[in-house]
Parts: sequence; structure tokens; C-alpha cells
Amino acid sequence: MVGKHIQNLQDFETRYSYRPDKCDKAAEYIYQVFDSNGLNASYDDFVFNHFEMRNVIGELRGTAYPDSIYIICAHYDSTGTMPWGFAPGADDNGSGTAAVLAAAELLSDYEFNHTIRFIAFSGEEQGLTGSGHYASVVKGEAQNISGVLNLDMIAYNPEPASVDVRIRHNAPSTSLANYINNVSQKYQSINSITATAVLDGTTNSDHASFWPEYEAIQFFERQFNTPHYHSSTDIIDNCNLTYSANCTQIAIASLAELAGLIGTDTSPPALSPGFPPPNGFGKPDPIISIEITDPAPLNISTMEMQVDGLQVVPNQEIIPLGLNLTYDTPLTYPDGAIVNVSIFVEDIHGNGINYSWVFMIDGIAPQPPSNPAISVTRIEAVKQGLVIDSNTTGVDDRYAWAPSVIFHDNEYKMWYSARSQTNFHIAYANSTDGLNWNKYGVVIAQGTSGEPDSGRALYPTVIFDNGEYTMWYSAYDSSHYRIMYANSTDGLSWTKQSIVLDNGGISQYDTYNAYMPSVIKTNEYEMWYTGTNGRGDWLLYANSTDGINWNKWPEPVMTKESDLRYSKGRICFSTVAYDGEYHMWYSGFDGSRHRTLYANSSNGIYWERLGLAVNTGINGENDFLQAMWCSAIITPNETKLWYSGYAGDGKYRILYANISMADYQTGLEVNWAPSTSTDILHYEICRANSLSGLTPWVTYLIMNDTAFVENGIGDEDDNNYYYRIRSVDKVGQYSECPQIVGKIGNNAAQGWNLVGNPFIEGNSTLAGPLSTVDWNAAMIYDIYDPAHPWKSNHTDRPPQLNTLGYVNQTTGIWINVVAPESYTSTGTVTNISIYLLEGWNLVAYPHHDVKIVSQALTGLPYDIVERFNPAAPYYISTMGATDPMYPGYSYWIHMTSAAVWFAVNEL
Repeated sequence: MVGKHIQNLQDFETRYSYRPDKCDKAAEYIYQVFDSNGLNASYDDFVFNHFEMRNVIGELRGTAYPDSIYIICAHYDSTGTMPWGFAPGADDNGSGTAAVLAAAELLSDYEFNHTIRFIAFSGEEQGLTGSGHYASVVKGEAQNISGVLNLDMIAYNPEPASVDVRIRHNAPSTSLANYINNVSQKYQSINSITATAVLDGTTNSDHASFWPEYEAIQFFERQFNTPHYHSSTDIIDNCNLTYSANCTQIAIASLAELAGLIGTDTSPPALSPGFPPPNGFGKPDPIISIEITDPAPLNISTMEMQVDGLQVVPNQEIIPLGLNLTYDTPLTYPDGAIVNVSIFVEDIHGNGINYSWVFMIDGIAPQPPSNPAISVTRIEAVKQGLVIDSNTTGVDDRYAWAPSVIFHDNEYKMWYSARSQTNFHIAYANSTDGLNWNKYGVVIAQGTSGEPDSGRALYPTVIFDNGEYTMWYSAYDSSHYRIMYANSTDGLSWTKQSIVLDNGGISQYDTYNAYMPSVIKTNEYEMWYTGTNGRGDWLLYANSTDGINWNKWPEPVMTKESDLRYSKGRICFSTVAYDGEYHMWYSGFDGSRHRTLYANSSNGIYWERLGLAVNTGINGENDFLQAMWCSAIITPNETKLWYSGYAGDGKYRILYANISMADYQTGLEVNWAPSTSTDILHYEICRANSLSGLTPWVTYLIMNDTAFVENGIGDEDDNNYYYRIRSVDKVGQYSECPQIVGKIGNNAAQGWNLVGNPFIEGNSTLAGPLSTVDWNAAMIYDIYDPAHPWKSNHTDRPPQLNTLGYVNQTTGIWINVVAPESYTSTGTVTNISIYLLEGWNLVAYPHHDVKIVSQALTGLPYDIVERFNPAAPYYISTMGATDPMYPGYSYWIHMTSAAVWFAVNEL
């Protein structure tokens, strides 16, 4: 029971209080346990640092003294080195929360003289904020809290022989601590744990919030020496579940005696909801399971399980206080069949329960995804270095960051956020080349008391429009950020106007802050900005006909996604450019570092995420920890990016990066058309370095989107990659896309190389197949034209003199490469047939797996095979029967008679 809850809490990946999307789901899980066990369940919401957080409470009302209240509690939030992304918190404090949930499940079957409150607190890792909020309420109302049992970290014990748990208390709580010690002694015969009272006034867990008004103690593992504290390794595999369950039993026994258990056991065993879930769906061959628990031992002889009216014998697995029953049905049910399951069991006192549920069979696998495509892409910029440093003194002696750059009047103009020791302003600089900048100083000063920007004036976005410069910037009044408007004739002297985009109302996405705008003008003014509402950060959109009166789009245009590597923690600050298509660079946080990510869109509202654009640097570089707050200019041959870097030295600086047409296409983008089924849970991707490596299936990625980009494995990478994609429905059934896409990468030396491209569809000009190398000459040997077999193409020759115009997937191509690089080909895997004539044939290798010559040419009437060898005369050497042949290369094959070489590549 305890282990189940720890695992379920860990599965949220993080319960960081500043990740309300994750914490809310954990809170809902806790609420459901309380509510399903008949407790009076409720949420206790509060706000801390503009983030909405919630405690979860379940109350079991006392019969004789309902106003006398005992509390068993634990904090359910977690933290770690990457708290936004992965902070599993199994021991700290999934273990304590699991104990509270187990207590709720067990004690809810009984009546007590005193009221018991089961509470899961949030915000403990932010300074006991959740318990502090709750305790201040009960203290203010002078509620009669008779005792508080707080469980925080009760699962780390690497020494199984150690059987004690510490009960930390202050002096006024000594009697409560001693009481628990006595209870542990009482049950030594069935539980080996000893509860040792330790006088310790340290206020670093939730029990301290109730001091000094109330007696409160903390259950704490015997030694605080866990190497997994606040780290990504705080997982259930590193917990001692037996120790945790024993500590939980002492806490429950102590609470039951303190609250005054009434009478004898008259409650039946407790059951989990069952799986497949009631009124849910199951596979055609479902595995049915349910947990049964009871403080009194179960009377196994009374247990009966029926499936569709027939008695079955389930497998029994012992769990704390009960059994897990599992029945693997031997039948295969048709789609739409209704399966009825019933359970009857009694405990040793004769208290019985009869429980039943139904589920429907989903016997139809989902439709597969279709039309997969793969291409090399360049979205990651090439860093060029520092362009604006923060000064040692002056307006930007702390920070120079968040630039907005335009090109006007034959120069680059930059407005950027500048922080001095005391103020936050907007400063200006100009440049003729975008690299060497002349600072001007403050152009928008932080406002005075009572003005909207009295706290800060930051995050400008500027355009030149209708003969003047217009700026939208973030105005902070020491309470909220809002977006303000200013205009100027020269970009230096500005007239502040007013707030043009205010915070939203309750439950809106920009309730607390509306800031970090990016504005462009198409046929109207369009703005993308960051909103916060205590539930997280959101990228929002608004449009306007005049730049002053804005209409907000009702939903975020982009949110953080837990399944995406770089933005699972949060997203914020976007800059958008338009060249017939919308391009967005935005900041993603993975729990450790802020990076700049890229997305594109046809309408500015619905975006396709394409991956990493500017990565953080290595230790010692100016962008070691953060590379974000970007401004972009798109030209026909280049995309220019100015971004903010932070190295952890207390200073932000502005750096420059660019993407030019000559840069390597360093990423691979894979996309597909979605399944037409309506019950798709997600898509799974299998990746391997060879075609045969795709079998058996091993899931490499799980995606909710229908596209992803992998940076660093594009045309500067010499490895091969193949991808299969499948859709998975709500019961786990899947259907694979029949097409496979792949990329072949081979090193091309300077000079002549002999290559092939098995991905070419039909006949293609040379531009596509040779796009990833810089070449100046190409040749092929066309055996079908014996009079003029050699065809050539020279890039410096008049087109009418070139005899080589088209190639296909069977063509062996000689290319003269200007500089060493990788020859990369991408596309869909197909079966390939090559008609080989008697004599010499120069053909592309048609297989997608490496095979030795004798295997690759099995059954063919050949006598000589030659390969490219740059060290040999004429660049050619003869191959032996056991020499390997590789995808992406071409070979000379001498046939003694004509035959068809058929390569089966489709799985």
C-alpha cells in the first residue's frame, strides 16, 4: 500500500510547488484517495510568490469530542537539482505522504472519539508555506488541535538491521513524543520499529508551523545521511519499503489510540477501484486486478472472484495489510464486449464486502500514423560571441539583457533592458554591423512613485512604423507587470503613453503579470507576450488595428510540455519574426537551464515546435546557465539572433549568433500525419542505427506532437538513423506506420568520392541528392548508353555542356568535394530493384544494412566487385567475398550475365 502510493507520486516526475500543473495533478490524486474512502475531502488554496498552491485535507469526524482534532500530515511537494523538470521525491516526501494516504485508507473504516484530519501540505520546500498558511488559520480560529503527527522522510534505511525511527519534538511536545514511543514498545511483537523521542527544536519541517501553540512532532528516518536528498536519484528503487511500512504502522497505531478508537472492528475490507477501471476500457485479453486490505487479517477461505458469472482463481500477491489479486483471462473478447467482475471476501471477524464493476473491451487497434517524412534542418544558431557587456559602473553595471534589434537608416539599433545597482531602465545602442555597438545610455527611465513603471521598465520591443519608432515594454509597479506603450521620432527621446495591455481577471492566464511583449506589424499589429496566473507561465497572443487597443486571444498559443526535453519546466519570453511565415524563438526551462527554442507557424497562433535554437555554453562561457531573451532579424541569406547570456557570475550580457545558408544542417526533423482514430494516447518512436536494428521494437521517444527535431545528428554527423512510428490508444493497443524513414551519413573526403542515395524518389536533379556537400564536379557511368557511358556535370561549366542532369536511387555517383564534410541522404525506405547488365555496372548499394559481398550479392552471376579507395590507383580496389558493403556508397560490379539485384528493405 505504501509502495503503491510512493510510486504513483513519483510518476508525476516532479511535485515542485512552482509547477502547479504537476502539483495540481498530485493534489487531485491525494484528494481522490481521501474522497473515495469516505472522508470529507477539501482543498485549502493559498498564494505564494504569485503562484497558487493547495493543501489537501481529508477529515474523519469524531463522535464524542468532534472539536478535539488530531492531525496526521506530510508535505507532498518535492524539489531537487532540477526541480522544474525531474524531482521524483520518493523519500522526500513521497514516503510521508504515502503514510498519510495509507492511514486514511485504513482508519476511515472505523469510528473515533476525536476528529482526525489527514493533510497533505504543499510549499514545504519553499519554507513551510503550506503548513504555515494552514496553521495560521487554525491558530487564528483557536481550534482545539490536540496533537500533530508529521511524517517527513521515512523511507531511507540502508541498514535493514536498524529498527528505529526518530520522533523529533520541542519541549512542549515531549509528552506526545513519549506517548508514541510507548505505542511502539506496545507493538514490538508485531512491529520491530522503536520510536525514539529526540528533543530537537529545528524548524525545517511542517510540524514546526504548529509550534508553540500546539503539540507537534515529526517522524523522521533514523539517520539523515541519504545521498539522494533533493536529487533526481530520490526514487522508489532507493527506498526501503519495509522500513517505511513499519514506520507507517507505528504512526497509524499511535494516531488510532490518541483519537480513541471506538469498539470492535465492524468494517469490511477495503478495495481499490479495480483494473481495468470501472466503466473504462480494457484490451481484448485483459489482465484483471484489484487490491484488498484490512487491518484485521483477511479470511482467504471466503474469497470468491467471478468474471461474467463464472468463478475464477486469481493469483494472490501479499501486500501490506492484504492481497493483490490478478487474473489473466484466457479468453479473447470481441470489441465492445462488456466484462463483469465481482469480488466477495470477509475478514476474520466476519465483516464482508461484495464489490463488482464492469468495463468495456476496446478490441480495435488504432489507425496508424501516415506519411512520415524526414529532412535535415538547421535551427540551431552558430554562436559568434559577446557584443554588449555589462559595465562595471553605470546604467547596466549589473545586467544588460533582453534586446530588441531593428535595422533602419542603414544601421542596427538596439534597445535593451539595463539594470544598475538600484534601477531597471531601458537603454539604447547602435551599430553598423550588428557586432560592434556604441552605447547611448538610458532612453526609457524607470518611473517615479505612483506611475505604472515605478518599479521597473524592462523588456522592450520596437518597430519603425508610419515615420516614428513605437515601443511596447513591461511596466512593473512593484506588484504586477503590465504592457506599456511609448513613441519617439528618433528612437532616443521617448514619450511614455499609457498601459495598453493590462492584467486579466481571476482565472485568466495573465492575472498576475502580462509582460515580455514581442510586436510585429503584418496587416495588423500582432503581439506575443508572457502571462502568469499562479498556475504557471503561458505564451499568449493579442492583435490590434492601432497598436493601442488590443484583443486578447482566449487561450495560450504555447505552453510548457512535460514530455518535451527543453521546456518541461516552463516557457517564457518569445520573439517573433515574419517573412511570409511566422518564426518564434522562445525560452524553455528544463529545470536546470534556460535555452532558446524555435517554432514556426502559418498563422501565428498554432505553432509547430522544432527544437533547440541556442544552447547554453560550457562552464566558463558567458551563457553557461542561460541563453534566452532573444531578438531576431531574418534576411534572405541569414538569420541574425541577439540573445542574453548568464554564466552564474551575477551579470547578464548580450551575445550574438546567426544561421547562414552555408551552415551545416545539423538537425533531423521527423514528422508525420496523425492517426485518424479519436482515442490516441500518444505516439511512440523507435530509432536505430540500422534498418535491422528496428526489430524488435524498443521505444526511443514518446510524443504527443506529430513532429520532433533531433539536433546534432544532421549533415555533420556520419551515423545512420532509422525511425519507425506507431500510434498507441488508451488501452495500450498500437498500430505501426508501414513506412520507415531514415538518414544515411558518410564521410566525404576532399576530392573524388563514390556515393549513392537509396532514398531518391524517381529521377532527381543533382541539387537535391548532393545538397549537403560542396561539390564542383559529378560523373556517372551509364551502361545503358554504351556509346557514351560517361556523363558529367561541372558547376563552373555552361549548363548546355553538362551531360549529366538526373540521377535516381540506383545511380552510382562520382563527386568531387571541395572540402571534407559529411555526405547525408534522407528519405523513405523502399525496396529497390537494379537491372544489372553483362559487363561493368556502377550502381548505388541498394540495402540499408551492412552486408558482406557474398551476402549482398547472393544468387547474382558476378565475378568482380570494386569499391572506392582514395589511396589506390584510379581510386578503386577489388573487394573480397567477406568485405562489407555500406549504405550510402556505390560499387563497380562486373556481371557475367544480366540479372536483377533485388533488395528487400521494407520490414
